[in-house]
Amino acid sequence: MKTRNLLALSSLLLLVASFPAISGRQYASHTTYFDENGSVVGWEVIPCQGPPTTWGVVTNNYHEDLFECS
Repeated sequence: MKTRNLLALSSLLLLVASFPAISGRQYASHTTYFDENGSVVGWEVIPCQGPPTTWGVVTNNYHEDLFECS
């Protein structure tokens, strides 16, 4: 189960990382990772410049806010 979640997460992060190359826009993200008990086990912040527009992704193992910068 964890391997499948990690594979899905890595696929999502790869897709997010490819957004700027595809669209020419800047993106930033803040991802918080949780264990099975809902405790925070890590986080990652990737900053950008400019005013953000926010959308998010929530699963059992992580919450990600993705910001598109103008």
